[in-house]
Amino acid sequence: MHTVPSSTDTPSRKVRGDWTPINYDLRDTWFPVSHSRDLSAQPIRRIIHAQPYYLWRENGQPRAAEFHPYRLRENTCVLTAFTGGSGFYPLVERYGYIWVWYGNPDAADTLLLPHIPFLPQDGSLPGYTQRTVRFDATSALSVENLIDLTHADFLHANTIGDGISESDEVEVQWTSETVTRTRTVAQKSVAPIMRWVGGVRAKYQDFRAVLHIHLRSNVCISYPRFRPGYDVPNLQPFLPVGKHRSRCDVTF
Repeated sequence: MHTVPSSTDTPSRKVRGDWTPINYDLRDTWFPVSHSRDLSAQPIRRIIHAQPYYLWRENGQPRAAEFHPYRLRENTCVLTAFTGGSGFYPLVERYGYIWVWYGNPDAADTLLLPHIPFLPQDGSLPGYTQRTVRFDATSALSVENLIDLTHADFLHANTIGDGISESDEVEVQWTSETVTRTRTVAQKSVAPIMRWVGGVRAKYQDFRAVLHIHLRSNVCISYPRFRPGYDVPNLQPFLPVGKHRSRCDVTF
């Protein structure tokens, strides 16, 4: 249901429509803004909380700037504190992604990059493992959907199976920077995709999913494991493009 403003509403009285969480802005973190394979000599543009990032390769090396390189060469830009007045953001290429720093550039440290054990650091994965999904929702809402580990039983039942099982437990742990949820399911109906692709002939299977979320950057590291069956590790980073928009450059 949507709220319709009345004729008595004044500018000081805010009327909100459908429920949308406030898009929090936590700084001093690394964001994976692009798959490495998407970078070339031709600049592309990304947005983090309305802050522009122009990305391109120069002599094969990745660069990230807050303005188009043409404007930087023309020296017609008003540079911000996000680049310390240099125009260029701190950048790291790892796990098949271009990671850029959002915040005070003096605080940038590669030790703050998330550790993703199932992705090769040099990004040497086939292209079919990567794709981009765009959501008409703030990144916080997109992450909240993913953190509900039971949502797949309803939204993706035709792929990973329904919610029928012998037992189903969800645990949560957190720190000031991360949230980790673990779902353990016993004797779950075998997921259709396990029959189609994995050749599983059993009637039931056990399932364990771990989701680790870095709160500052909305980076979601997911590791579902099916027995009998196979693992489906994946990285889903939700880039906060705007109040009602997020971009997810996925690696499965």
